[in-house]
Amino acid sequence: EENTSDAPASPKKNNNQKKKKPAAATKKAAKHKIAAATKKKRKATAADKKESNSSAAAKKKLKATDEKESNNNSKKRRNATGSAETSPSKRPKQQQEPFHSALPMNRDEKCALADKHYYSRFQAAITNGVIYALSSSLRESDRENLSKLVKEVKKHDVILRVSETFNAKRTTLVLMPSTAKDTQHHPIARSRTLKVMRASLVGLPIVTPKWITSCLEQKALAIPTEDMYVRSLPTKTAELEKETEYGTALLAARHYQRAKDTSFGGIAPLHGTFVCLCGEFITPPLADVQLLLREAGATMLGWDAILKKKKNDDKAILLFNSNEDAAEFSLTSEEKRKQADDANILAVSTNWLFDSISCGEPLPESKIPWIANNNAESQAF
Repeated sequence: EENTSDAPASPKKNNNQKKKKPAAATKKAAKHKIAAATKKKRKATAADKKESNSSAAAKKKLKATDEKESNNNSKKRRNATGSAETSPSKRPKQQQEPFHSALPMNRDEKCALADKHYYSRFQAAITNGVIYALSSSLRESDRENLSKLVKEVKKHDVILRVSETFNAKRTTLVLMPSTAKDTQHHPIARSRTLKVMRASLVGLPIVTPKWITSCLEQKALAIPTEDMYVRSLPTKTAELEKETEYGTALLAARHYQRAKDTSFGGIAPLHGTFVCLCGEFITPPLADVQLLLREAGATMLGWDAILKKKKNDDKAILLFNSNEDAAEFSLTSEEKRKQADDANILAVSTNWLFDSISCGEPLPESKIPWIANNNAESQAF
């Protein structure tokens, strides 16, 4: 007997297999499609990146071309006008040297540039709403007036704060009485304290108590007039009074020039000078001497290093304490002095440092005494 129940089963099974084959093929096709899309996307991303790089390179090239064309045009204009200006990288060597080798300025030029520098300092303080004053060697009456002024302007837009600590960035001015020798347009500081020397080195305005009186009369803080600014620091050597005239104004003028042109070069008076300290420093203290040397731009070295610098024709200085008598030097100091003489190293006292700051530039060698006894008070140099 023929089994009819199995007959349709085979075709049905084949139909199921036929249905499964399209599903597997579809899945495989989908994978290929995704892979193709991913590959296409990667190609598109690579193409975009290449186009972006090409665009950036084109922009850079265009910018370089524009700069070159601009420089050429500037050069043509300078040649047409006969200007001798050059780019900072091509400036004459002497303009990049310390300022004391730059062209000299007369008295009026020093004061004019110094006053511009002071004015910008005061304007910045007024904008911030606080004027920070540092006092040095003020008389009792001046201190009382200063306290009155602090109270008077307490409710104003710009207030006054008196500080006892020197801060080159924050301090607005230093108050210092002037000497009886000064004239209306040439106030000289009454004493050469550490505070006023540091203020002079960084171009801070040193102002006489006239400013306090003027502000009290106006009942408000005001920018000092030109006759209120200290222009010179004193010297204890009468022969150097001419050299130290307007030294403070000179340093402030150089700071103003440097602010306008950063390629101006070193503006510190002892920039490029190498100093070796010798002997004991009690009065003035060693810490004060080292501080002034650093802020004046000098580099302190040991004995062996200073001899090496001299061999390289660098400016080498051997610095002794000005309050020591030559006959009281230690054996080590005397040996170093002899070696300094043999090596032709300039040996000076601390007065050379203080007088160089007063001059606003290194003291001329023709004006340097070997040892100048300084019977100064502990706070004045």
